[in-house]
Amino acid sequence: MKNLFLILGLGIAASACSSSEMSASEVAVGDEEQADSLSSSGTFYVFSREGQMRCQGSACSGDYLKHVNSSTTKCSDGRYAKDCYVHKLDYSKLALNTADEVKVGVTFEMGSAIVRGTLGSGKLDDGTTGTVLKVSEAWLGTTGKAQGTFYRVYDSALVCVTAPCPTLHEAKLNSTVDDDIGDVVFPSASATAIASAKAAFKTKDGVLFVGTNATKGGLISLKATEFYTRVVPSPVCPAASSTIRYMSTEATACASIVFSCTKNEKMFSNSCGCGCALLE
Repeated sequence: MKNLFLILGLGIAASACSSSEMSASEVAVGDEEQADSLSSSGTFYVFSREGQMRCQGSACSGDYLKHVNSSTTKCSDGRYAKDCYVHKLDYSKLALNTADEVKVGVTFEMGSAIVRGTLGSGKLDDGTTGTVLKVSEAWLGTTGKAQGTFYRVYDSALVCVTAPCPTLHEAKLNSTVDDDIGDVVFPSASATAIASAKAAFKTKDGVLFVGTNATKGGLISLKATEFYTRVVPSPVCPAASSTIRYMSTEATACASIVFSCTKNEKMFSNSCGCGCALLE
């Protein structure tokens, strides 16, 4: 797993990074060697600024990215800078349809998304070679008001017999810092978005938050300004037919729908919705 998240030094020209180079001794949470020991938290990037068009062709049209929670980022040439130039973000590993891929790209450049990936050399759209971030995860924000420290939060799996109880675990992104916490105070958002995020606490991905910690009653609490949900491929759902009856195609609505199927049918409830399917 370690190699998946290392940012490789591939000898790309110095212009591929910001001119404000910083030494490795100045790096704290941005150093991949630290992040590797907590593989769930390493190599997360956010949009920094648009690339400067210094020459002609697609090889010079790109963006600057930076690590979250760090004042420096390791560029593809192995040097550290405040941000790094990337010609292209490759979303192919996410297996998204065209509409979803465009949405992720636009949202990222608006500063409302986080991506995780491996920085290196790759082929550009015009056939030339340049710096490419091969994205392995993409997360879309909810409020657009990210202020604070970036964390991944998930269920701590602790079983307590008395209160208070640290039922959640937070891992600071791009670092080895982690802790058990008592709760998350969500920012203003729709009830559906918050309910979906709380359900995701029990998944291996958890939820990404931005916010600040405070201690109250002996427990750490995270007051969030933003939270992100992971982008997954849209499911290919079967159409309603003589063998499939949908009660709803909204997965969130299915939780409150009571229905029954005939003896020749099997009940289903998944990301496509809920209903009855004819037994084979």
